[in-house]
This record gives sequence, C-alpha cells and structure tokens, in this order.
Amino acid sequence: MYRYVENFDPSRLRELRKSRGITQTDIEEGTGIKKFVYSRIEQGKRGITEEELKKLADFFGVDISYFIASFNDKNAGKEVCFEDLKTILEKLSTSELKLLLKEKGVKKLSGLRKNELVGKTLEVYENKAELFQKADELYNSKIMERIKDGLDHFYNDRVEILYVDAELVKADVNGRSVVIYNPGKEDSEYRCDDSCQDYIYNVKSGRIPFCKHYISVITALVYSGNLGINDVCNLGNEHKELIKKAIERKKKEEGILEKGREIEKTLEEARRYYLRIACQDEIIARKVFKDSAEKVFEEFTLKMFNLLEFETISNRNPHGWDGIIIGIHSTPPFIVVLECKTAQSGIYDYIAKHQEYLLNLKMYAVDMVKDKLFGTFRNYVKYVAVVAPGFPKKVESLKYSFQNMTGMLLSFIPGEVLLYFVERYRETPILTHAWMEDLFREGGLWTIERVDKAFERAETMINILAEKVEEKILDWMRQYISIKSDAAFINFDMPMFEELSREFFQALSPELVITGRKEVTGVETIRLRHDYYAVWERVLSRIGKMVINYLQELSDTQERTTEMKSEIIRQLRIS
Repeated sequence: MYRYVENFDPSRLRELRKSRGITQTDIEEGTGIKKFVYSRIEQGKRGITEEELKKLADFFGVDISYFIASFNDKNAGKEVCFEDLKTILEKLSTSELKLLLKEKGVKKLSGLRKNELVGKTLEVYENKAELFQKADELYNSKIMERIKDGLDHFYNDRVEILYVDAELVKADVNGRSVVIYNPGKEDSEYRCDDSCQDYIYNVKSGRIPFCKHYISVITALVYSGNLGINDVCNLGNEHKELIKKAIERKKKEEGILEKGREIEKTLEEARRYYLRIACQDEIIARKVFKDSAEKVFEEFTLKMFNLLEFETISNRNPHGWDGIIIGIHSTPPFIVVLECKTAQSGIYDYIAKHQEYLLNLKMYAVDMVKDKLFGTFRNYVKYVAVVAPGFPKKVESLKYSFQNMTGMLLSFIPGEVLLYFVERYRETPILTHAWMEDLFREGGLWTIERVDKAFERAETMINILAEKVEEKILDWMRQYISIKSDAAFINFDMPMFEELSREFFQALSPELVITGRKEVTGVETIRLRHDYYAVWERVLSRIGKMVINYLQELSDTQERTTEMKSEIIRQLRIS
C-alpha cells in the first residue's frame, strides 16, 4: 500500500507547471511518472508518494516543502538544483543577465559574453534561491512579452482562422502560417512559419514555449468560441488573465460588452509608475507589468491619450512607429504618429545630438502611415510627437527642420507634462480635440505653461460658443414668440419647435454635435459628442439661465389676452 505525503497542495504543482509552459508529456519524460498518474495527482484525485514528490521537486528545481500547504513562503529555505538554475539563466538575454548583476552593484559589464555573464551571476549571488526567483521572474516577463505581442496582432485584426476542427487549426497571422495540432489537449503541438525567427531559434530550441503568432491564434480561437481559455494547456493563470482582458477590451470596443473604462485605476497607476518607467526602471516594469520598461512606457502613453478621449492604435513591432492617436472629435479629424522613448537620465537627448534621426521619424510618419492610407484618411496625418521623460531645450528648433522635410509638425512631449495634462483634463474635461489640436499645431517642446494656456483658451472658446447659441435662440424667440405668446402661454406649433431644435444643434456644430444626412434616405442626423459632457454642462447652464430670464421678462411684460379669456368673452357676448 502506498504511503502518501500529508498536506500536499496539488494546485501549486499545477501552477508551477503552467507558469513554466511545461506539458504533462514533458513531466513523464523528465521524471518517469506516467502521464495518467501525474494527471490524477495534479487534479487532486490521487495522493503523491515521497519518491514521486522528490522526483518532481528535482525536475522543477525547488525544495519539496514548496508543494506543502503549510509552506507559505515559496522561497524560504529553498534548495535550488544548480543545473536547473543554470538552465534558466541561459534562457535569459544578455541584457536581462546584466540587469541581475546591476542589482548587486556589479559594473563594467560591457564586452562580456553570455556564458561569462551566466558564470558571473552564479558567482555574485550567494543566495541561489533568491537568484532562482529573480531569474524566474525575468523569464516569465519574457513569456509575457510574447503574449502581449501576440495580443497586439489579435487586437489589430491581423489574425485569420482558415480552418478549425477538434484536431487541427490553420491560421494566417499577418502573412505567417500557423498550424496547431490537437488544440486544447495535453499533447497539443504547433508549427509556425519558417520566417518567424522567434519560432526557429527560441521555440524549437526550447528556450521559450511559444511565439507571439501562436498566442494571437489561440486568442482568436477563444474569442470566436472555438476554444475554451481553460483548455489551453501551456499557459499559466496569469497568462490567461491577459488574454481574457484583451478579449474583453475587443468586445467593449465592438459594442458586444458594455463596461466602463477604468479611469481612476489608470490614473493612479500613472501617478505611481509612469515617470519611473520613463526613466527605465526595469525592475518595476517587469515586476508589476511583466514587460520591458520601453514597452510598458509605450502602452502607458497610449492609455494617457485615451484618457484625453483620443482613439489609439498600438504597434509592438520594434521597427517603426510606437502608436497612433486619432483626434476623432475634431472636424476634420487629425492623426498623430507617436514615438516613445525612455531615458535613464530623465532627459532624452539622442535626437538633439543626432538630428539624422528625423529621417527615421519621417519614415515612420510618411512611409509607414500616411502613404499606406487612402483618400481623406491620408490628409488627416498631420503631426508627429515624441514622448519621453524629458528633453533638452534645443529640440525646439527641430520642428522647423522636420516641417521643411515633411510638411508635418513635430512635438516633443515630456512625460511630466503629459501626466499633468491628463490629470487636469480629468479634473476639468473642457478641452475638445479641436482645441487640443492647437498644441500639436504649434509643435516644439510642450510645457506645463502651454497646457495651462490651452485650458484658458478653452474657457474663452466655451463662452464664445455659448454666446453664439444664445444669440441664435434669442433671435428665434424674438421673431416668433412676440406673435405667439399671451399672458399665460408661449404657443408652439411642432414645425416651429423642430426649427428651433435645428437652429440649436446647428449652433453647437461642430464643437459638440455633428449634423448630417443619411446617404440612402436623406433623413437628417445629429451625433452628440458625449465625451464633452463638461462643455455641455457649461453651455446648457448658460442657455438655461438665458431662457429663464427671457421667460421672466415675458411674465412681467406680456398683457395679451389669452385664447381662453377671449373665448369666454365671446360666449358671454360681453361688449
């Protein structure tokens, strides 16, 4: 009779296996524990013997106590297998190994080869359990990068499922062929296009379990209902949560799912982390957001513009533009091509020292965006903006060089200024995209003072808009109400009221509404810009006061006999 280990926690075994991207087949080959036996152990349907537990602990490079429920600190007293530690270090990049060494204060690392960096890391870290944990976190962030890159393909509609059944999936991801065998099963395998360097050099060699193209196909299958997220065997819970959020975001934007934006959460994260990540705080980026500082900064910057009501498009491809923001509420709309740059010193001065970099920006904006768009969309691409933690003042003059080169205007936006802009806008959301465009139209180096002036101009523009609407309504009221009112009522015919409504909305166009007609039926349409609720409040409040004052004036001065009084006099024949 087998004697099973007490307090064994199978969930820890399952989570560890999935976080490493290991299949049950891999476990059978590495430990000799039969796959069907291991499956029952992991599901909690069977206990585990001391011999089996030791084999698994050795396989994963952790202490036996890691799997015992009473062991709360996964790293306390952990005895790490040297070979497993060396293996995971070898899976890291040279920059990641240097990051581990810099944490211990090691300098002068340039010129060292990867095997030398691995050896030096093993030498510097006396606590091998600590090293294993840090290396494992870096390795997991590497996996998370692939997942986010894959989700970028999914989110931007670059995935096409060509064929799917229970045993085979064929898909195209941005021109690359992906084939998945037995999707959702333990023995599932996949093959990616030979042009995918990540698949050829990293997946096939065992450094990572999958490439970004695989993730994009899996996400598309889950989104379409062809695969359950919990059926994906080589993903951990953290990975699955990312996929769920991407699908939720997609459904929200397509109107399938109604759920509000997490404005306060995004703002709070921005206040805590945005400027630190802009200054290349890799530890925070990888620990909190499971990605490189550069990628997190790009993602955060797009979120910031989203809080300014811009539509945003991301691009995780390292070659090219980092993001696009669309001033959808301006008439006509405008497009800004973004380049995001981190700088450890807090000042990004590369572009000032190497002005030939302007040619890169030209290529991103003109060749990779503007020239690929058709019709009027091409005319919307007017601006380029570089976002970084800070800039030297001399970048101001570069806007003229760039304008002469491209005909487009170039802005330099410090992270501190963008954060200030977003915080002030969320507190007082009175800037429309048309008024924000003035900042891009001016170009050059943005400052907090320029942002403050933009809000001052917005206050002036709101007053001008309100005065325009007031004048229209007052003219109409004076023209019609003088002959349509008596001592008690203002008498409207519906056609007259419709005309007033038309005058009202036309006066608010294009700042707060867009008026038009349906192409087929010719029916008049009105689209209200709901994001500008604060502007609506200011304008409607002022108009409301004006109407009330006018009603009071009528009440005080109007003496015309009412229709009811006239009829009573007629019936009584009072002369």
